[in-house]
Amino acid sequence: MTHDDLQMRKTAVTLADGRALTYFGAVPERPAEYPDRRQLAAVHVRSQARWDQLLGEWVVIASHRQDRTFQPEAAQCPLCPSTADSLTEIPAADYEVVVFENRFPALGAQQTDTGDGDHRNGAGRQPAAPAATSSPPSNDQRHVLAGRPAGGRCEVVCFSPHHAASFAGLSPGQAATVMAAWVDRSAELAQQPGRAGRPGESRVLRALPRPAAPARRLRALG
Repeated sequence: MTHDDLQMRKTAVTLADGRALTYFGAVPERPAEYPDRRQLAAVHVRSQARWDQLLGEWVVIASHRQDRTFQPEAAQCPLCPSTADSLTEIPAADYEVVVFENRFPALGAQQTDTGDGDHRNGAGRQPAAPAATSSPPSNDQRHVLAGRPAGGRCEVVCFSPHHAASFAGLSPGQAATVMAAWVDRSAELAQQPGRAGRPGESRVLRALPRPAAPARRLRALG
């Protein structure tokens, strides 16, 4: 695959709650004709990094995700294109590859610590640069619930509009579009200081029954 192969149309739109969504490829032809018609409240992220005494490392606590979408019926899948009967995360009626900010992210834009771990994921805001990510708490801070704010960015990459599709079943051209999206997002996220990207495909113990899209998560503890 050459550099030219990875160049394709990229169109960014904004969802009803302010999250960013980007279409990759020629479909839909006119993304602006498909506004997000849902009534959504802004996303609130309350992530906290806590020092795990047994593991000897920081772990992320994201209790706000308990109310996320869990195993909906196929007709109500939030990763399928929107229809007249079902408004989903993807406003268009069809797409090739789409990337959007997770509606229920484990990590969000890091804000000033309020003492209660309440950090809001603002519309289009980039996560703040974190402090050192792996050093343990100081001796005077090392208690059972030693914690600090956790910042980052979680994105979902949907590689097919078809509910039962699998990555292994994609054509070379379709796979190339997915790779172009990965390259694009990796390059953009890498510009954020102190961040490390990690792609993964959710296929087991997932909250959604769809053969889920590969996700790229930008993880950082601050």
